[in-house]
Amino acid sequence: MPKFAYVARHPTTLKTTQGVIRASTVEQARSILRNQKLVISRIKESKPGFLEKLNTPKVNVNEIITLLTLLEGSLSSGMTIKETFTILQKQTQHPTLKQVLEEIMTSIEEGTDLSTSFAKHDLVFPSYVPPMIKAGEASGMLPEILRQMTLYMEKVNELRKRIVGLFVYPAIVLSFAVLLVIVMVVFVMPRFQSIFTTFNAKLPPPTRILLGLSGLVTHHTLPLLLGLGGIVFGAVAFYKNPKGKFLCHLWQLRMPLLGSFFSNVYMLRIVQTMSILLRSGLTMLEALQIVQRATANLPIHQIIEQMRVRVIKGLTLAEPLMNNPKIIPPIVAYSVAVGEKNGNLPDLMANLARLLERDLDHTAKRVSSTIDPIMTMLIGGIVLFIALAIYLPIFDAMAAMGKGG
Repeated sequence: MPKFAYVARHPTTLKTTQGVIRASTVEQARSILRNQKLVISRIKESKPGFLEKLNTPKVNVNEIITLLTLLEGSLSSGMTIKETFTILQKQTQHPTLKQVLEEIMTSIEEGTDLSTSFAKHDLVFPSYVPPMIKAGEASGMLPEILRQMTLYMEKVNELRKRIVGLFVYPAIVLSFAVLLVIVMVVFVMPRFQSIFTTFNAKLPPPTRILLGLSGLVTHHTLPLLLGLGGIVFGAVAFYKNPKGKFLCHLWQLRMPLLGSFFSNVYMLRIVQTMSILLRSGLTMLEALQIVQRATANLPIHQIIEQMRVRVIKGLTLAEPLMNNPKIIPPIVAYSVAVGEKNGNLPDLMANLARLLERDLDHTAKRVSSTIDPIMTMLIGGIVLFIALAIYLPIFDAMAAMGKGG
């Protein structure tokens, strides 16, 4: 469950107080503070700090899927929550997850409901887990909602693996190319330089370029490192700036070749999440708030915020989607508009997710079939350039010696 940092004052004593409370939304946080008879001066969501994240060992998503699957199976068989968590705690091997289960069990024994107990561990469980458990508790369909949630998490995990797999080969090729250039410039070319100077002839352009680069790196190492550090520092500072981060995220969605792929990835995750949240019984506003918190891309985050505001005002969802055709695929905007009109948005979202999944498969294959030849040509071009830089002077010298003989 998100945390909200607040500054407020007591209406009679006018004493200022500040602190942090847990709530599903900022509206709920405001309501809690008003019930405590406090006048709110400032309130905003408090993100987990770097040290807090660092001190929380990561729990593999497969372990969370296994946990929720066992929880669903135990509840379906008629076991009580206490019996279920006692068994889960004994079966779990991961130390962090075992501790989390123990704390959830203690919280339940103290009278806290299951969803609130899960919400206390927002660094372990995805943000959509507590609200969906709450919907399952309210509807009496907790096992079914847990089953839907595990199926959804498996799809998200599979999508993540597919994305990583797509970029593994280019990353390996680029790393090899950079390593090859560094080795040639730093270690190989300085050794050849003394040989080439004995030829007493004009060296070909590839050789001069590599020798010049080698001399620059070996004789001006400190300025180069300082310059590289300055570039990295500037890039990080630009990205941390809200406007800079927004522009970087916008470029990610519009970049050649990969822009449509990243856009489809974000849309698929959003549509899948919205579908399962709405079908679990959450309201549109609750679903949008969860999706918004889980969306890292700022332009898309901004569009979801516009949708959330329109829901509060009682307006339709589709307009912000329609107004951003360069970011949101038209099929998504059109489907949301039709789903709102017909009143079957959750089912339509599920169908749209299947359509986007197939489209993403085709896009991934197209991107892969384009990137792979480019990487092959790149590494081949670098190897050819290095070979020419080394062998052309030797061939020229041999040809000159032949003429001289």
